Amino acid sequence: GICLSEFRTASAAKKYLTERVRGRCISQERASESGNYNQKRSIYEYTYNNQVYRSYEKVYANKGYAKEGEVRELMISPENPRCIYDPKASNVRKLGHIMIGMIFIGIVVVIVVSVYING
Repeated sequence: GICLSEFRTASAAKKYLTERVRGRCISQERASESGNYNQKRSIYEYTYNNQVYRSYEKVYANKGYAKEGEVRELMISPENPRCIYDPKASNVRKLGHIMIGMIFIGIVVVIVVSVYING
């Protein structure tokens, strides 16, 4: 479930967030409600249709967020330019989910092999 959420988000973003803009990370916000202060999200500033916007993804993460001053290509919704998606951050998070999945598969394989050999 959790591992697939990033893939579903990416799929939905490609469908609804169709405009590309270059956004500069102006700061980072730490997650305070979860008690995990290592999780952050980047706050971006970008221009769309001659108007400057400041926005952020809804997701806090341990990895993938932009460093202050870093410029990234963002996807935005033409109907709501404050709604953004950071494909680079998403790719980093997807890689992390894939690695976690591979670790669990590896554990299952070791258990099955050891039961087969000892049983």
